[in-house]
Amino acid sequence: MANKYISIVIAFIGFAGAYLGATIGASSSYQVQKLEGLQSLRNEMYLSLFNAQAKHIHANSMSYPEAKTSREKLLNEYEFETKEARLRLAAFAPSEMVNNLFSYYKNAYGYSENCNPNWKSDAAIYISLREQLLPEAEPGSVDERTIYAVMFNCLPPLGD
Repeated sequence: MANKYISIVIAFIGFAGAYLGATIGASSSYQVQKLEGLQSLRNEMYLSLFNAQAKHIHANSMSYPEAKTSREKLLNEYEFETKEARLRLAAFAPSEMVNNLFSYYKNAYGYSENCNPNWKSDAAIYISLREQLLPEAEPGSVDERTIYAVMFNCLPPLGD
């Protein structure tokens, strides 16, 4: 009779182990896929930013009178691609990078202070995107003024 109970306990342990293994494996697989997708998005946006920077460098190396149209086209593409990359960086980049970009743009170019009166709504949308899309383990955070400045090149005044 003791063997019967031992067999039942062993069967239960086996069943519980298989169930837990399948559940944990599926959850872990989902997390890995989520992280891989996020890394793919980040790699794509970094390449877009590098591409825009290369256009800017190339346009500035052209002699102005001879290549005016080509230079203007490259500079327009640079501006558009940089704006697009900044929006994507605000949504998907690690918090440390967003904060570093804020400091870089502030020191290198400065920010306009004539911001859209609804700037908090725009920033709130991106902050909620970050909270939903980025893993819980994402260190640090980005405040709404910083994220808005990186996105739209405008630094809202304190206290707004």
